[in-house]
Amino acid sequence: MAKSLVERCHEVMNFLDEKRAERLRHAKALLQARGKDQLLHAIPFLQLELLMHQEVRTLWPYLLAIPDREETRYFCDMYECKLEDLGKRVQTRINEMIRFLDVIENKLHKTYPPGSFWVAIREELLAKICREARKVLEE
Repeated sequence: MAKSLVERCHEVMNFLDEKRAERLRHAKALLQARGKDQLLHAIPFLQLELLMHQEVRTLWPYLLAIPDREETRYFCDMYECKLEDLGKRVQTRINEMIRFLDVIENKLHKTYPPGSFWVAIREELLAKICREARKVLEE
């Protein structure tokens, strides 16, 4: 028998709850690290963020069928948006996490001379990721 949409919502909600503790650990490690160690901690933090957003993406189009349910409000509150904007908001976050990971994995793991373009990009990107990690700790 197929699972109901509400049951699937609760599965995703439980999955997110389980992953929040792990995300919190990664956020703390990222904020405590310095220099190149930040890159090592940024990757699992971003990978987990990406996984969580991807899990929500599997659900969001179906939420349109249950607009007045508390489960739908949960996801709208989580992304701080209206239901009609949820899909776009989730996809934007996914694209952002993929872009961050791509830059880190393909460009920033190398050693560049101080003052180079990629050092500046690395510092700016790490600052943005650290802001994301601080938000996680504030939740």
